[in-house]
Amino acid sequence: MKILHISFSDNSGGAARAALRLCLAQRKQQIDASMLVVNKVTDYPFVYSVKESLGGIKKILKDFCVQKILRMQDSDNPILHSLNFFSGAALAQINAMDVDIVHLHWINNEMLSIPQIANINKPMVWTLHDTWAFCGTEHYPADLNDQRFIEGYTPANNRNRRRDLDRWNWERKVKYWNKTRFTIAAPSEWMKECVQKSVLFKNNPVQHIFNPLSLDVFKPIPRQIARQILNLDPEKKYILFGAEGGTRQPIKGFDLLSAVLPGLADQLDPAKHRLLVFGSSTPAVTMELGFETVYAGRVNDEITMALIYSAADCMVVPSRLDNLPQTAVEAVACGTPVVAFNVGGLSDIIEHRKYGYLAEPYDLKDLGEGIMWALSYPDKASLSTQARAAAESRFSEAVCVARYDALYRQL
Repeated sequence: MKILHISFSDNSGGAARAALRLCLAQRKQQIDASMLVVNKVTDYPFVYSVKESLGGIKKILKDFCVQKILRMQDSDNPILHSLNFFSGAALAQINAMDVDIVHLHWINNEMLSIPQIANINKPMVWTLHDTWAFCGTEHYPADLNDQRFIEGYTPANNRNRRRDLDRWNWERKVKYWNKTRFTIAAPSEWMKECVQKSVLFKNNPVQHIFNPLSLDVFKPIPRQIARQILNLDPEKKYILFGAEGGTRQPIKGFDLLSAVLPGLADQLDPAKHRLLVFGSSTPAVTMELGFETVYAGRVNDEITMALIYSAADCMVVPSRLDNLPQTAVEAVACGTPVVAFNVGGLSDIIEHRKYGYLAEPYDLKDLGEGIMWALSYPDKASLSTQARAAAESRFSEAVCVARYDALYRQL
């Protein structure tokens, strides 16, 4: 069985890394898996680049038009929006390749247009790394009360009462995908439930399958050794935050953590605690957060990431909404307790007060209590052992690859 994974990139962004990790895990199991991408970062020979038909100037013009259209949207949702309006060169390559199954991942940035997705001529599996597929242009709903993907996009539920590109894009999906059968893989139970409730996808089969993680790389490393390698103070306690895009992405909730930390400084000795941030370099103007902050910058090396997780006393993932954030999965695999809001797929990763803490959504006081719980828990070894055991039972490559193999055989 030959599997072709379709992703805008092979290693830029969380969804791209998830797709690549699945492809690599399948190849370890002797499955003939390859990738087709627009933005190739790695040098793997089984990752193929789309042969773009547009020259440099034409591509710039296309990107300009997309952004011009998206700026017409009147929306209070600050999350990424995508059209998938212009046809790309990927479809011809996909349909010409000798593969049995096309496995879609994150295919935005105009990699494939909405009509082109329906014209793929092979059985399809689609792993949903966010909610764009059954929403409008938005990659996540505006908030927990945004039910348009469940109700259908109508003038009545347009909260902004102005130009509604979300409705227009959703109607394009209804038009072009009404006869297309998608087999959906949902990395979290939350995503599976969203699919089953959505107007667009509720009649398509969906299974919950976690994204695989290499547990030989992401594993507990003795804390003092990790700190010595990273040149971190062995006597301090480190609160960890990190995300693709660092502190700048509203959905990742760094502003919420920033609002909590000054209050914690009144309960914790700032001289004995540090905030450790990866994904962002030291800003030109530093924020007053109550604790000295160490910025690790962007980190692309997985071994270094495992060291960072292992060096921390707890990881905070204050996302406003998230599917299956890899930072939380990776931290748990390294035996580090994770504190997060109980939103999206975080409850698939964290068992409350067992090896992590799930705060009530956007309750800053509860989030602070969770951080205090993780830092003051008396049996740190027990937290680490339970976190690692959960990762081994849920996110191991062998388990996830077997589940995908069973799904493919149902097509």
